[in-house]
This record gives sequence, C-alpha cells and structure tokens, in this order.
Amino acid sequence: MLVRTAFGYPPETRRLANQLSRLCLLIVGSVLWAGCDQRDQANTQGEPTAAPPAIDVSKLPAAEVPERVLRECHGEIRGMDRVAARVWLPDQTMLKLFTRLPHDIRVAYPDGGVQILDRSRAVGVRRGPGNQIAFEALDPTAAERLRAIRALIDVATLGPIRRATACERLGPQVFQISQPDGDPWQLTLQPDSLLVERLSGNGYDATIDEHLRTSVSRIVRRVTLAPLGTCTLRLHSVDFQFDDTLFRTQQQAAARVVATDKPTMPAGLPLIQMNRELRPKTPKVSQTKELWWLVMDDPGDWDKRSQVVQDQLARLREHDQKLAGFAGFLVEGGTAKLAIGFRKQDKDGPAFDPPNGWDVRHIPAQQALVVFPPSGSVEDRIDVGTRQLQEQLLEQGLRATSPILAQPYFHLNEGLPPQSRLTNPVVRVSVHIGN
Repeated sequence: MLVRTAFGYPPETRRLANQLSRLCLLIVGSVLWAGCDQRDQANTQGEPTAAPPAIDVSKLPAAEVPERVLRECHGEIRGMDRVAARVWLPDQTMLKLFTRLPHDIRVAYPDGGVQILDRSRAVGVRRGPGNQIAFEALDPTAAERLRAIRALIDVATLGPIRRATACERLGPQVFQISQPDGDPWQLTLQPDSLLVERLSGNGYDATIDEHLRTSVSRIVRRVTLAPLGTCTLRLHSVDFQFDDTLFRTQQQAAARVVATDKPTMPAGLPLIQMNRELRPKTPKVSQTKELWWLVMDDPGDWDKRSQVVQDQLARLREHDQKLAGFAGFLVEGGTAKLAIGFRKQDKDGPAFDPPNGWDVRHIPAQQALVVFPPSGSVEDRIDVGTRQLQEQLLEQGLRATSPILAQPYFHLNEGLPPQSRLTNPVVRVSVHIGN
C-alpha cells in the first residue's frame, strides 16, 4: 500500500488519495552525532552550533546558573566524568583519551605510547627488553602537558560546572563557581546565552571556540587552552565503568594497563554512546522515550514552519517546557499539521497544564520500528520508509500502536534548513509497535 505524506502524494499514489484517512508524520527520538576516526573529524552529522534562543542571563538567580547551563548543553546526558574521547591537537596529532574526572586520565598516542595521570602522579608506560612492561615518571614538561590535556577534557565536559557546590555572580554574564575541592573556577557565558564562553581555574584559562548541536545537546567541540593551543574534541562514549587498573600508575598494574587501550565494562551496565546513532536502511526495533506533542496546522513551507516552531517554543519555555527532538508533521483526515515534541525543563517539576485551545498529546515510551531511507528527497524517503515499515509489519505480524511517523532532521527551531540539508536530508521513519 502506498500512502500520502505531509508533503503530498508521489505521482504513482495520487489515484489512491481518496482511500487515505489518518497517517501521522511526526518527530520522535533524538540524535547526538556520528564519526569516530581521524578522517571524519569535521563531524558531518553534528553541526556547528547556531545561536541558541536568547536569554537575559543577568536576570537569572546565580544559584540556578550551573543547572541551567547543563540543561541547555547536555540535556539528559549524565556520567560525563567517565568518558572515552579523541582529541586532535593543533598539528592534527590524534590522541585517544579515557577519563575518570576530575583526577584520572589515560592518553594513547599514535605511536603506541601511553601516558597515565592520577591525582598527582604522571607516568609513561613502555615495553622494555624481553617484552617487560615498565612505568617511568614523566619529565616536568611532559607531565604539565598531560595535566593540560586532563584540564582540556574536563572543560569540554563542563566538569567544573557539574561539580559546582555554589555559584556567585561577578558580572552580568560572569560567575564564580565553588568546587568540592580546591579553589573556585570562573565561568563566563556568551552574551544573552547559556553557552559557555570561558572557564578559568586551577591555573588554566580555556576559551570555548565552537560547540556542536544535536536535537538534544550542545557539546563543546573546539577549545583553546595553553600550553596545547586550539584543539578539536570528539566525545565517543560517556558513563563508562572502567576497570580500575586502566588508570593505575604503580608497577604491579603494568601488565593489565598496557594490555589494551579499550576499557572494560561489567555486563549489563548501561552505556551512553555519544557517536552511535544507528541508522538502519531496513526496519529495526528501537526504544523511544516519553514526550509530548504540541500540534497545529502546517503552514506549508519551510520558512513559515521555522517561524512557527520558534514562536511556539518561546511559548512552551514560558511554561517551563523544552524542545524534545525535531519538529515534524502530522496528517489527520487528509489535513497536514505541524507538531513540536517537548518535555518538562525539570523532570521533577509539576505536570504541564496546557492552556485552553492547545492541542497537546502525550506519547509514552515504547518500542518502534525505525528505518532511515538512504537516498532521495524528503518526500521520496518518507514514501520509501513508509512502504518498508508497512511490509515489515505485515511480514512479522506486528501490531502498530500508532500511525506511521516521519522525522526530517531539520533544526527548524534555529531557522531555515540550509539547501544542502534539503537536497540531502536525513529522514527517520518509524511506527510504534506493541505486544
């Protein structure tokens, strides 16, 4: 069966238009970003951050600033102290990092060298005669460089903000954030924004040069920090539970420390992959999260859709709600509508009571069949994905608990999609399934 999308009928399906009744095309899910080797450090599936919605930081209570910054930048991501990452130095040397911040870091160099830093001890690991493993204390210059790398990744994961025990305003967008141990850090936000501009503390002064945005986060991508210079970062996985020996700097742990640069993790422990959104070309089962939809008439073109999304998000924020995923489309009774996914700003906050006249729908967490058609226009991919899902439902005898959903990956909350996105879109097509 061929179906109509919110963008109209493909030519071969026009004769079936009068048979269609209620097919939904909506936004679901979230994406972080992809890429994991030196060749694609430009990170084509994340994008340099466009300006977030303006906010008058000078009017925010200082005590709320750390949590508001983390909410804006990391969304629901947790476990950012335990990170697997890669860093490209200014000369494009690529380092593999494993951290247990704020103290422990392990760095693997392209030549096979390994350096480890705990709270105070910095060592290099080498293989000697007879394949014996040995630790050697780093010279002062190398040790300082390793401490700077640790500071770099701590700043990139907003560690001083995550660990803040108090926050005091020093200026309209400048704050002093106290730490559980040691001296406070100084935080400077970008003008009219919750994005970080500078973090200074522990003898380091870091400038945030670039963020990457996703549907749910704004992750630091490029940082300038002496003595390293301007570095590019890629967070691969967070919330690791590392084997303790990965960071030990004593000789008795040498054999296990050098044996691998891949961390171990107990079976069954959740792991958040920062760079691994699966985009299957054939339908696969995926888990979706709870969210709500604000539904309204589709204005019909991308310029007007973008403006409507921005206007409605401003209204949602007034009710302490935040964007959840990408904006999308719903077709009901042959009428195209626009939908915005959202959740509470504070998960422990009161339930949202929509104003009169709002069309708000609760979408519970559940399983879905998901597919990413690999080619064609937005309309083509929606049509192909819809066919694939319908065929899979029939072949597997699965019960659909929702209409078919489609998700073009466009940041309408930040403006018009660039032409490159319109001509080469990412489109997620899905349908919820039940037992």
